[in-house]
Amino acid sequence: MRNAFNSLVPFVQIVDDLFSRNMGDFSGGSLFKAQTPALNILELEKEFKLEIAAPGLEKSDFKLHVENNLLTVSVEKKEEKNEEKENFRRREFSFHSFKRSFELPQNVDADAITAKYENGVLSVHVPKVIELNKNGKVIDIA
Repeated sequence: MRNAFNSLVPFVQIVDDLFSRNMGDFSGGSLFKAQTPALNILELEKEFKLEIAAPGLEKSDFKLHVENNLLTVSVEKKEEKNEEKENFRRREFSFHSFKRSFELPQNVDADAITAKYENGVLSVHVPKVIELNKNGKVIDIA
């Protein structure tokens, strides 16, 4: 009888672990939330700013690409966790990915786009092009 009980211990531990977790705790993400992170787009005087909430990632997980006036932000992250104890072995795999594309307005300088990842937020700065007055400028005489 002792051997049968010992073989159930890993199952009981896994079930206890499963039901003691919050639904957002699985593999560092959520089973029931969309895979696309929250996004803020701000239009400031001299730039557009995109703020993408993506905690738990590293800056090397992100890829930013601009082509044909389209800014694309993407992430692919694969993780594998292994846990081995006396009577059981657990392997968990997770794959997180998302891709967002943004059509850039004509008044931006795509060559000057910068990005920074800090405290779980990717900030993308898209500077505006300084437009010259096409009608000329009136010059006051002193």
